[in-house]
Amino acid sequence: MIGFNKIPFGLRVEDEQFVDVANVPRGKQSGCICPSCKTPLFARQGEINVWHFAHASKGVSENTVKECEYSFWVSVVSMAKQICLEISEMITPVYYLFNGNEKIWLAKESHIAIDSTAIEGYYGNQYYDVLFTVGDYSILVIFVTPEKDNYIRDVSLYSDKTGLLVIDLSYASCWFHNEVRHGEYKSFLKKQIIESSEIRQWKFHPREKIVANLDLSPFPLDDKHREVLYHCRKCSSHWYGSHFCPVCSTYLFSREL
Repeated sequence: MIGFNKIPFGLRVEDEQFVDVANVPRGKQSGCICPSCKTPLFARQGEINVWHFAHASKGVSENTVKECEYSFWVSVVSMAKQICLEISEMITPVYYLFNGNEKIWLAKESHIAIDSTAIEGYYGNQYYDVLFTVGDYSILVIFVTPEKDNYIRDVSLYSDKTGLLVIDLSYASCWFHNEVRHGEYKSFLKKQIIESSEIRQWKFHPREKIVANLDLSPFPLDDKHREVLYHCRKCSSHWYGSHFCPVCSTYLFSREL
């Protein structure tokens, strides 16, 4: 697993773009700085350890201007936002609700074309990392990491033209260690953001407002048939009832068995 003090992406001074450690010269010639403290970054591209950026020693660099707040996770989220600015299409995940033990399918997996993208803002009192505009629809995106929760506010603000998509990047350290060679992290991260069915889930979907107006009274089932067994892929727990994991306090990794 790539260490949380090892930074996968640096800010290139030349064009102010976040870049892979694989796409810059080795060592102190990387041309990158830390976006937080402005310290030059060394590109570590060895044969044994995972490739990563490292801060120049404060004793060496005279450019450090403040205490650094740039972590592995801040680096990953920063690159994720840049990727969203660069892409023009993505595949949205399926979405369903539960009515008793019955699944109500609201949306199938869909290929969408993105008309415009905004970074970091508010929709009402709901913060978003990314806002995609798709025709008349708006899709708010929130990235989740161990250092950053999903900041879900009042979903009653959402309309039949607005959706909220949560993308969990918590496995990035495992991805980069096990799935990526020689520091080419960006392309793998991009693939996860665009099409992964494992880390992306709707918190609110535009069709939810439509379904809310329908009569969805469940069929009269006895208590035994109302119970649904779930499994959490993150902590391996099993439980009956709500699809929220009682250990992780999230539905992102829960699956009905």
